[in-house]
Amino acid sequence: MFSSKTGLWKIGDFGFSSEATSKHSKLTRYSRGTSSYRSPELLSEHPTYTNRADIWALGCIVYEIYILGSKAFFDDYVVREYGACQELPLKIQVNILLLGKVGESLREIFSIDPSKRPSARSLLEVWAKIKENNETAYTNVVTEQ
Repeated sequence: MFSSKTGLWKIGDFGFSSEATSKHSKLTRYSRGTSSYRSPELLSEHPTYTNRADIWALGCIVYEIYILGSKAFFDDYVVREYGACQELPLKIQVNILLLGKVGESLREIFSIDPSKRPSARSLLEVWAKIKENNETAYTNVVTEQ
């Protein structure tokens, strides 16, 4: 969506609206969301939702943009495995290194612990500084699954 008030594009997904916030989780019976973009806590035995699950999904989208269409996580199974072993897949680790400052923010976004993920406001500040300093990511990325 484009906001004429702010002059910015916004990502909108109304498939799972909730009253949850970063401090107050909401138990959900359904692990709603799009496969490959759902956070580990949504795929657990007792799925809970906070707005930090949206930060995870945003990270997946940003990764896909920078890595030219390659998904960070091939499917929910890979996300579950990451949640269990707590080690990012090698492909993601390599690409995060290649993406410089953007990659550093993605490493935080892909934290297993939702409370350790950055807020949308802090991401905006970090990414604005990256843009202001005209820092670009490398283009030699690993796209194989």
